[in-house]
Amino acid sequence: MNGKKILIVNNNMKIGGVQKSLLNLLKDLSRHNEVTLVLFADAGAYMDDIPSNVRIVSAGRLMRILGLSHKEAKRNGLKLCSYAFRILTKLIGFPLVLRFMLLFVKKIDGIYDVAVSYLQDSSKRKFYGGCNLYTIKKIKAEKYLTFIHSDYSKFGGAEKHNIKVISRFDNIALVSESCKKIFDNMVPHLSYKSMVVYNRVDSDDILSKANINSVKYDCSKIQLITVSRVTHEKGIDRLVEAFYEADRKIPDKMELHIVGDGKMFSTVNEMIIRYGLCDKVFMYGEQQNPYRYMKNADILVISSYHEAAPMVINEAYALNLKVLSTETSSAYEMIPENRGWVCENSKNGLSMALCDIAENFIKK
Repeated sequence: MNGKKILIVNNNMKIGGVQKSLLNLLKDLSRHNEVTLVLFADAGAYMDDIPSNVRIVSAGRLMRILGLSHKEAKRNGLKLCSYAFRILTKLIGFPLVLRFMLLFVKKIDGIYDVAVSYLQDSSKRKFYGGCNLYTIKKIKAEKYLTFIHSDYSKFGGAEKHNIKVISRFDNIALVSESCKKIFDNMVPHLSYKSMVVYNRVDSDDILSKANINSVKYDCSKIQLITVSRVTHEKGIDRLVEAFYEADRKIPDKMELHIVGDGKMFSTVNEMIIRYGLCDKVFMYGEQQNPYRYMKNADILVISSYHEAAPMVINEAYALNLKVLSTETSSAYEMIPENRGWVCENSKNGLSMALCDIAENFIKK
């Protein structure tokens, strides 16, 4: 795509897989196109990495609430609005709340060749998303494209009101062949609009950042790493339990490093202490440069209950890491036998796979 006027809508530029894939897409598109990025909140560690030739536009003060956590909204003088809209979402549902919010939001000036909504909506009772309807209602374009970064059968947003909104787009981008197949089976009347757009990975950037203060580990042990939000759907708690069980059976063979933050950070940290794993499992919190932690690791572990096409898998390949993943929608598609392992999507599956690795893995 060259010489086009493209506008992309997202909630924020915080650290996360969706935002990182968006950042890489912006780098690619802005080389030969006029690109505008509309953000609900101009917040996040990736803001400084946006190419200088990308025009950044705010969706408006009211929409900032959808790009910020409740705590952040309070700090930005939006405490009452944030509280009210979150309560209303539980009472009457997000679609009605969003339509009300949009009544007070201005349209974006200009006409674009392509308008892209980069973030899918979630369930009716969750105050999250809004990019799809905002893109349709507030932007004038020749073509409209929406992205779905999740397994459509499991992420919780495959509801009638969401399907009705995405049906108004000209094309629907899924991030893997497996995700497209799932979507087509669930929403067959929109299958003619679906297409695969793989996540971009900037290998040169990964290798460069990996060499900045690379973290050194104990070379005598197998070094496992997970780079993820520490939330329920990512299964970090069951990964710690699986590691504990594997270490009891085959002790002192492995260490586990957890890079990321989230609602379950304290819970997982308490588990590590309770299981007596403080000298084997380490938590680093959110890191803008996770690659310096990944470089000298051996295996990336993905313990999620469901995933679409995790960017971190290809990032691991760029650093010559093997990958162990639970069986999710795109796991077999993304992890051939020579690249790693796919295990049963359960704590026992993870534990058995870790035991096998502890016994048979040969360090590079």
